[in-house]
Amino acid sequence: YTYASGIFADTETFIENSRSLAKFLYEQSDHPKIKSGEFYVVLFEDCVLDDEMVSAVGLFKTENKDNFLKVDEAENNFKISHQTGIGLKKIDKACIIFNTEKEKGYIVQMVDNVNKGDAQYWRDNFLNLEQIPNGHFLTQSHIEVCSNFVEKQMKDNDTEEQIEVKKQAMKYFAEKDSFDSQEFEEEVFSNPETAQSFKEYKQEYTEDNDIQLDDGFEISEDAVKKGKRKFKNIIKLDKNFHIYVHGDQKYMDKGFDKEQDKSFYKLYFNEEK
Repeated sequence: YTYASGIFADTETFIENSRSLAKFLYEQSDHPKIKSGEFYVVLFEDCVLDDEMVSAVGLFKTENKDNFLKVDEAENNFKISHQTGIGLKKIDKACIIFNTEKEKGYIVQMVDNVNKGDAQYWRDNFLNLEQIPNGHFLTQSHIEVCSNFVEKQMKDNDTEEQIEVKKQAMKYFAEKDSFDSQEFEEEVFSNPETAQSFKEYKQEYTEDNDIQLDDGFEISEDAVKKGKRKFKNIIKLDKNFHIYVHGDQKYMDKGFDKEQDKSFYKLYFNEEK
């Protein structure tokens, strides 16, 4: 924050503050598993953020290099050489600090393609970021909480009940414009005990992850689309079958065959496609 503020206040200090940023990153990179690499600091002008024109400081760290062929034409011939460089398609670690909302700590966008955003030294120790509690984050977090709850807390419940909770949860997020915690629990969990268990799990989740999940917010359509991947309604039966459930579970019966000494599912349908 201090070094970025210095650059925004006086661009003549760019080199000085860039060196300080590099030293600071080096100090946070003392774990033996952290890879070495190159670090770049870039000053951007005229960036558009929420219809506002601002400057920005970009921080980029590359840890992996790509092999590529370079072709040069000389005297009607082509010379091919093998070189190693930095690929531009997928930067390893990056952060853009936008010169806006300074009093709150600036708005920042970060990526970590090596550790999927979970490299503690980059996100926490070096950048010390806090997630903005907007509709996208809150929608994403509630979907995450619900998905984890089904997988961890309901693993001993009937598979049909697990799938029903997933289906009702995604139905709620897909059909509603805004989220209401009490309404969500009433519509998703038909069993009061399960609803209470979800409340307790959600409280533990917020404490363990040090985040605040509001009871009401505007639902983000983009977060819902991405969250659907976590709610695949699949019944896995040993190593033989996977049943993908898309519709109403009233067309499924579960039972036990004494002669086969195995459980079974009976499916009802109109036509095979």
